[in-house]
This record gives sequence, C-alpha cells and structure tokens, in this order.
Amino acid sequence: MSDDPSRPSPGDPLQGGDSDESDAFGNPVAPQAPGASSPSPAIGGYGPSGDYAPPAGAPPEGTGPPPTSPPPPVPEPSGVAPSPSAPPPGSGPLPPAVPPPPGHAYAPAVPATLAGHQLASWGQRVGASAINYGIRLLAAIPGIAALVAGYEGTAILLFVAAWIWAFVLFAPLFMMRGGERNGQSPGKQLVGIRVVREDAQPITFGWALLREVAVKSLLLEGVGGFIFLLPTLLNYLWPLWDEQNRALHDMIVSTRVVQA
Repeated sequence: MSDDPSRPSPGDPLQGGDSDESDAFGNPVAPQAPGASSPSPAIGGYGPSGDYAPPAGAPPEGTGPPPTSPPPPVPEPSGVAPSPSAPPPGSGPLPPAVPPPPGHAYAPAVPATLAGHQLASWGQRVGASAINYGIRLLAAIPGIAALVAGYEGTAILLFVAAWIWAFVLFAPLFMMRGGERNGQSPGKQLVGIRVVREDAQPITFGWALLREVAVKSLLLEGVGGFIFLLPTLLNYLWPLWDEQNRALHDMIVSTRVVQA
C-alpha cells in the first residue's frame, strides 16, 4: 500500500482505482468502459434490452440431444386372428350391455321363413284334434251297420278300410291340398290354423304321411302306449311350455302350427 494518502489505492471503488470484480460464481469480470451495456448474467436471464441470455457455459441452441421417437408397433403373429371380443385400436372400451326394461320379454326366436306368422294356441290345436277324431269315427259306421245286419265278413273288411282311411289317408289327403288350404286337416280348417314347414316348402302327401302317421301315430302314440302312454301325454302337453307352441312331433319333423 502507498504511503501517500492522496493516491488512490488499488481496488478502492470510492477512489476510482482498479477493482477486482467477479461474478456470482467467482469468475473475474473485465472492467467495462463508461456507457457500455451490462454483460449478460452468468446464471441466465433477461438483460436490459429484454433479450434472454442463456447462462454461461450452456450449449448453443439446436445442439441438444435429438427428440426421441415412439417405439414402433409390435406386429401380431401371422395366422392369428384378432380376438372378436377385443375392440379395434383407438376405439376405447365397449359400452356395457343395456338390460331390458322391467317386465319386457324377448320374442321367441323363430326361423326367418316363418316371420310374420302368428303361432296357433294350445287350445286351437286340441280343438282341431278333437274335431278330426270325431270325423274319423264316422268311417266306422258302415262296418257297424254290416256287423248289426249279420254280415261279419263284410263288416271286417269295412273296419279295415275305415282304419286305413282314418289313420293313414285322412290327414295326408287333406293336408296336401294347395293354396291357402295346404297343411289343413278338416279340424284345423274349422278352427283357422294350419301346419307349415320351417323351410317354407308346401306340405306334400309324403311329408304329411311322415308327420301324422310315422311320427305322431306310430312312434309317439303306438310305441308310446307300451311306456304307460307317457310319450303320448308329453306330445300333447308339450306346446304348453314350449316358447314356439311346438309338440314333440313338430320338433322331430321341423314344422310349426300357425294361424291360417
């Protein structure tokens, strides 16, 4: 230090001497000329002119690490079909199933070929069967008359002919008729119902013979008679709880009984 008190000491800001200025990190800062603008702050910020200056030592713009790209999608194995229950990508979760309103009952599923037909009721079917049995019994009158007259041989032939007519030819000959009478026996015609096939084909003689004789009479009534009439009883009662009002013989030969 100088002994002359009038001489400014180095580093004395009040005396205008040299000063050892440093920034916030302890780095020396060169003195500025009068009127020069202040340097950018070492820690970054906005200068007097409003421009942002990065902190000292920061890398220049555009030299940072490149942006990362999303990973490529993983391909599904070939030959494996997507799950039908999985929604397509981006569609989000499936909405929950809406339950039917209280008291609502779904209509029974019927074949598309029978759309628009109204099913016959169980009472109509029983009424038609009762009428048919009454008409069949009339075929036995000639045999009874011959038996009463003492013509036993003739009576036997008439009874055989009556049985063939009533239980073999009766239903097929009436049900094979064309047009709006197709599928109708006399009893069904009187109560306004008829038999239709699931494939929408007309009832032919052979089809009626299969339904009325082979399945209904021989299988369910004839053979069923040896099992305490249980198959016969179930056949006539089944439409009461079947959703499509079908009897067992309807289920076997794929037919329905509908309103004419």
